Amino acid sequence: MSMSLGFIGGKKPDQTETAAALARECGYEALEFDYWRDFESLTDEAINGQARALQKHGIGVSAYGLWGYNHIAADEAERAHAHAMLERAIGYARTLGARTMVLSTGDLRGEPFGRKLDIFLETMMPFLERIEAAGMIPTFYALHGNTMFASLEAYERAWERLPGLKMKFDAANWLAAGADYLEVLRRYGHKIGHVHIKEAIFKDNRTVSQPPAGMGDMPWGRIMTFLHEHEYDGCLSLEPHMEPWKSGDGLKKNLVLSKRHIDQFLL
Repeated sequence: MSMSLGFIGGKKPDQTETAAALARECGYEALEFDYWRDFESLTDEAINGQARALQKHGIGVSAYGLWGYNHIAADEAERAHAHAMLERAIGYARTLGARTMVLSTGDLRGEPFGRKLDIFLETMMPFLERIEAAGMIPTFYALHGNTMFASLEAYERAWERLPGLKMKFDAANWLAAGADYLEVLRRYGHKIGHVHIKEAIFKDNRTVSQPPAGMGDMPWGRIMTFLHEHEYDGCLSLEPHMEPWKSGDGLKKNLVLSKRHIDQFLL
């Protein structure tokens, strides 16, 4: 088992060269690219340019995210558009050599979860098969971001029908939702397809800073315990989320200090 380190960055094609060079300089193996509706502005030419920049610096792609699209929408035109964008994203992710695809499900507000799950399985299974055939692991975003997987119970019901379904795990997001993130990981670490490393300092029930890993309130040793126990072998993708740690010199400090802390838990 071997976990690797990456970070979210450089999703605009003209940023990829700089992000890949920074990843190489700081000892990271991969970048993650995540898109909402900004995905629709991407072109084949830009993706090919990204692929060249990654190859130049020897940097992989841990995850390709397409978030916010409603793949189970009641409106046929909206659902068809979401599926067309997903089909396109699968091609782009394959071009970049992504290890995972991280997706939102969409939602049918007001409908019982069982009906949502039926529609999800009916409409998404062909796409999940295409993602896997392209050599990637389909993984679904938890809790927010236009998803029907807004709780652990929702995942548990989905796992009854589709045991191999993978979750993108972000401990800070589960904590913010008031859930026991260590229990989620302890029980279901084998269901994790991708992991975000997002530090936080909390004061008066709000996040006041998101510094490098090891400099906030998140217990990375305990989190890593359960990842090791479940033999997670994917990427730990750092999520620079707040200034002054998100860009420029602050981002570089974040990458260096976070790696220094997380490395002690890696083989």
